[in-house]
Amino acid sequence: MTDQKTTALHLIALGQLQKMIKAEIDTRRATLHAGMDEGDRVAVHVKLDDEKVKLGTVLKTEPTTALAVVDPLAHEAWALENMGENHVTSYEFVDPAAVAAVLREHAPHLITKVTQRPSPQWLNEVLVLAGRGEGPIPDGVEPVKADPVLQVRPNADTVPTTIPELWRRAMLDLGELLAIEGGGE
Repeated sequence: MTDQKTTALHLIALGQLQKMIKAEIDTRRATLHAGMDEGDRVAVHVKLDDEKVKLGTVLKTEPTTALAVVDPLAHEAWALENMGENHVTSYEFVDPAAVAAVLREHAPHLITKVTQRPSPQWLNEVLVLAGRGEGPIPDGVEPVKADPVLQVRPNADTVPTTIPELWRRAMLDLGELLAIEGGGE
């Protein structure tokens, strides 16, 4: 094969391997996620030349409960009713074309006050205080617990050199990892 054809073959093969690797990662993550409880941690070590080498950890998070807006309309109604002086004023131009020409001459009569919206900073402060139990939980807001996620934390100091060494010593079978015998299906 020519160098171009060999390079093209390698690109096609690497692209397929990348898809196979992604599928294997997704499958194994799902399997491990289903078999772990929140807060579980698995440390991975290998023995290499009579030395225990830490490759990393995999853990399933234990999410905390946080307040989240679950009903935006109810929350907005609550905010408008309770905002007091904590608002942001927005303006609407009566005649946008005229405003563009006249604003340079400072013609404030062309600007009318439209609405007062709750200040985003104030809304955030209200949610922070409510989350700490130091204020009421606004309408449209409820405590929500995020789903746990699986975190894979490879050891950046050992993995880049240890994984290739395990493969070189035939202690790690890439064919087994990718199920290449089955065509990666």
